[in-house]
Amino acid sequence: MEKNKEKATTTLLYLIEGMTSILLGIFIFRYGCHPNLFMDGIFILIFSCFLLIEIFILYRKEKKHLEKIFLLLGIPICFLYTLFLGPYRIMDETAHLVKALDLSYGNIITAKDEENKGIVYVPEGVNEVDDKKITNFSSLSEALTKETDYENLVRMNPFFTYTVLNSPTPYLLSASGFAIGRLLDLNLYVSMYLAKIFQMIFFLSAGYFIIKFLPVGKLFGMIYLFNPMVLQQMSSIGADNFTNLTCLLLISYVLKLKFQKENIALKQVSLLSILMVLVSSSKFIYFPLIGLVWLLKKKITTKREKIILIIATILSLAIAVLLIMIGLGYDNEFALFISGNEIDTMKQLEYVIKQPFKFLVVCLSTLFTNFNLYVEGLFGRQLGNTDISLFYPSYIAYIVLFFFTLFLEKEKQSLERSTKLYFLIVGIILSFCVFGVEYLTWSGVGSNVVDGVQGRYFLPFFILFMFCLKRKPRTRNLKYVQEISVLSLLIIEISDIFILYTSYV
Repeated sequence: MEKNKEKATTTLLYLIEGMTSILLGIFIFRYGCHPNLFMDGIFILIFSCFLLIEIFILYRKEKKHLEKIFLLLGIPICFLYTLFLGPYRIMDETAHLVKALDLSYGNIITAKDEENKGIVYVPEGVNEVDDKKITNFSSLSEALTKETDYENLVRMNPFFTYTVLNSPTPYLLSASGFAIGRLLDLNLYVSMYLAKIFQMIFFLSAGYFIIKFLPVGKLFGMIYLFNPMVLQQMSSIGADNFTNLTCLLLISYVLKLKFQKENIALKQVSLLSILMVLVSSSKFIYFPLIGLVWLLKKKITTKREKIILIIATILSLAIAVLLIMIGLGYDNEFALFISGNEIDTMKQLEYVIKQPFKFLVVCLSTLFTNFNLYVEGLFGRQLGNTDISLFYPSYIAYIVLFFFTLFLEKEKQSLERSTKLYFLIVGIILSFCVFGVEYLTWSGVGSNVVDGVQGRYFLPFFILFMFCLKRKPRTRNLKYVQEISVLSLLIIEISDIFILYTSYV
């Protein structure tokens, strides 16, 4: 009885925190539209202070449960990121909007014309110049008042339909938001925010279980999820949020099963199989991640569980191959424009097969040449359409905090060397997959550089490399590591949110 009462109280406190965040967002939005309103400024200050007090009180109550601390910090931070990174503010948002809208109309596989270009019909208001019209709260406020005719459709410029190469799976969340928006006849940008909220809810739910599953590195896992680039992708209607979270869920769940004392049960194998299929159907280049299941071979003892995992592996591979074949059937006009060279996947594949060593040299050369760029993309030095530069000390502080928690977090268990080695091998394979796919689909034939690679593409599995650096538990640990980390993270995120806000006024 007391346990249920405590759960109800905690849930109510989180709901109050959520409502406080929404009210804070409303007044920030109003103030952004009319920045000279004195009373709105006062209300923003009041709700900000109230929110910080709530965080402090709830933290003292839940500090032993890091997954709950994640929710505590995540609810206001994710909401404000979603509010400030509005329509078209995130890279490739127009193209992802096209894919999500197309899926919301029931088109699981996008049609193509005689030139193999994607055919996507969207409401007449959606076009390539919308991202220039909505640049601040005032223009967004005006856009929110306009009606959207979801029945009056026009073909989208094929130049922006390169996301038809992507799997429909990671767009299901955004497509659901647009489908509800169409059903209720909401304004297009209200529907877009609804799609973003679906992404946010999934992020908070999945993040909770990622941290809960992790037997080691819970604090580091939480800091990893609050990476500015991860939060930006959470705020997008694109595919990265779903991809990042499903990959991290698979990694954390494999670790959970590896560390449990008893053998793996049927329901656990079933959940593991679902995660394997989701990873492969989300983005086929991350298919090798399911190789982590090999770490569990000693814990899977019955024939039934083995058969289920074999079926899941075959299904995952089949989905990955199918997505590759579908993607190859479309012309990628955007890639041709970006590269400025001939883009021909089959010719490029033939070139790689004939000169595999040169391809390896090209990958390594590209990695070392663009290393700083990839690091900045991984940790979110610049957000939006690379036009929002975070406060540099805040950016550096996050990287310091990232490694601070990695090395100094208090642990009761440690990863075996064999597990770390396996993580390293899988991480390297995945890295070459990223470079390989971009080389085949975004780089000119025989190019000496891999075009199209971004630091954020490593987010779904970069944590594998970091776990390789995890130390064994020490007898004496630095005190207050968690308190220092949470307070530092809160200060960093407040700084980043302030930059996002001021860039949208």
